[in-house]
Amino acid sequence: MLAHLHLLVSDEAHRSTNINNMVYYKRNLPHYQPEGYSYFVTFRLVGSLPLSVINKLKNDREKELEEILNIKGQKLKSEKYFESQRNYFSKFDGFLDKNKKGPHWLKNEKITEIVKKAIHKRDKIEYDLIAYTIMPNHVHIAFTPIVDRDLPTGQAGLFRQIIKVLFNN
Repeated sequence: MLAHLHLLVSDEAHRSTNINNMVYYKRNLPHYQPEGYSYFVTFRLVGSLPLSVINKLKNDREKELEEILNIKGQKLKSEKYFESQRNYFSKFDGFLDKNKKGPHWLKNEKITEIVKKAIHKRDKIEYDLIAYTIMPNHVHIAFTPIVDRDLPTGQAGLFRQIIKVLFNN
């Protein structure tokens, strides 16, 4: 039901993080988490963007990253990388906001309440919640992970509750 997760680390964290001060773990893909920094995460409903839009955004991003890799000078390369990351997120978010097709289940007040409760349930346990917003087809959340904890996981119960509301079970 939920797809595509965007993680945007603050500019300061991006510039100053030493790889040795990161938590590393692996599920399907490797994850690096700079300790002590806040995160801004977006997750969206499957089908909330046409595949053609997703592919174009990814292809454009890959081309841009290839160009950035060829930049001489670590400081400029780092600045361009973060600028690219912000632009990619902004474009993706813009498409989500403008898309009138696809699922908009998060408009349903019952589903919104389930998501809201799930976000608050993890506050002070897995993370310190800073802010969040629930849009019709995606969610933004800003938080600081509590040290020695992974990023929020275990959404199976959340999905079951949403499915019950969608299918009146």
